[in-house]
Amino acid sequence: MKKNFLTVLIAGFLMIGCDDKPTENKTQQPTATSEAKPSDSKKTEDVSRQFALKARKGNIWLEVFNANVSQAADELRGNGRGKMTSSLYHLDSRVKDFLRGISDKNGIIDVNRVKKNPTKLFIGSHPEPKELDEYKQLITELLAFKPELPELDAAGKALSDKYVEIGLAYDQIAKYYLNNEYKLDDFAKLPELLNNLNTLYNQYIEAKSVALAAYGKLYQEIHAFQKSEIKNKGLTLNYNCMEIMDLSEDVIDLINESFNEDNQFKNLDKSALEQKIQQIESIANELMTNKGKNKLIKQQGLNDMYYDRFVDRLPGLINQMKVVLKNLQTNTVEREVDSLNGELKSVIDGYNQVIN
Repeated sequence: MKKNFLTVLIAGFLMIGCDDKPTENKTQQPTATSEAKPSDSKKTEDVSRQFALKARKGNIWLEVFNANVSQAADELRGNGRGKMTSSLYHLDSRVKDFLRGISDKNGIIDVNRVKKNPTKLFIGSHPEPKELDEYKQLITELLAFKPELPELDAAGKALSDKYVEIGLAYDQIAKYYLNNEYKLDDFAKLPELLNNLNTLYNQYIEAKSVALAAYGKLYQEIHAFQKSEIKNKGLTLNYNCMEIMDLSEDVIDLINESFNEDNQFKNLDKSALEQKIQQIESIANELMTNKGKNKLIKQQGLNDMYYDRFVDRLPGLINQMKVVLKNLQTNTVEREVDSLNGELKSVIDGYNQVIN
C-alpha cells in the first residue's frame, strides 16, 4: 500500500504576541546574558516567512494533486475568484470509474463488451477543451506564484499536463458516442480511443506518484522547522496536534510497508508499535481535556471551529490501530488495515482544518 501525503503544511506565521498567550506560557523577560540580538530575531522571522510562503504554495499544489481544483483556485486567487467549472473537479476519479466499467475482471479493456452494450460509452458531465483551458490557466498562475519550488513545480506541471491529456481523451470518447460516430464506422476507432485513455490514465498515476513524493520532500523540510518553532514559542497544544499526527503516520506507515500480498507482516516490531500507540493515546487524552476551550485554542494558533471535531476522531483511529495489532494473524487483517487507512484519512482531514 502506498502512502498518500495528505497532511498540509502550516501556511500562517503564528505571530502570537506574549499578551495573547495563556499565563503559564508567557515568556519571561530576557536577562542581559540571554537577550537575543535584534538581527538574530529578524533572521529567524525571515526564515519563518520564507517557509510559510513555501508552505502556502505547497498546499495549493497538494489540492491540485488531489484534483480539488476549485479549492486550489480559491487558495491561489482568493477574494472569491477561485470558482472553476465543476466538471474539472475529480476528473481522475471519474476516468478511473469509466475504465473500470469497460474492463474485464483482470482490468483489461474489453472492446467486445462495449460493442455489445454501447451505452457504456455514455459520459455525462465532463470538461470540454475550453474548460481544460481554464485549468491550464490556473496551473500557469501557480507556476508563476512565488517562491519557485523547482522540484515540486516541475512534478506539478508534469502531472497537470497529464490531467489535461486524460480530459481531452475522455472528451473524444464522449463525442464519439454522443455524435453517433461509432455507428458510422462500426466501432473501428473504438479500440484506439479506449486504449489511448487507458495509457494516459496510467501515465497520470505515475506522474501523481512522483508529484506526491516531491511534496513529501518539501513537507519534511518545512515541517521540522515549523514544529521546532511552535515548540519554542510555547504553543504546547499546537505542538501536540503535530506530534500526534507524526506518530500516527509513523505507526500506519510501518504497518503499510510491512504488509505483503500474502496478508502477512514482514519484520513488524509489534512491541515498538504498541509503545507508539501508548504515546498517541496519552497525547489524545491531553488534547481531549482542552475541548471547548475556544480562547485557549485560538491563542495556540488553532482553528477553534474544528478543534473538537478533530479530537473526537482520535479514539476511532487509536482503537483501529489496536484492532489491527490484535488481528495480525487472522484472515480479516487486510480489511482491518484498509479501515485503519480510512481512519487516518479522516483524522488528517480534521487536522488540516484545525491548523489552517
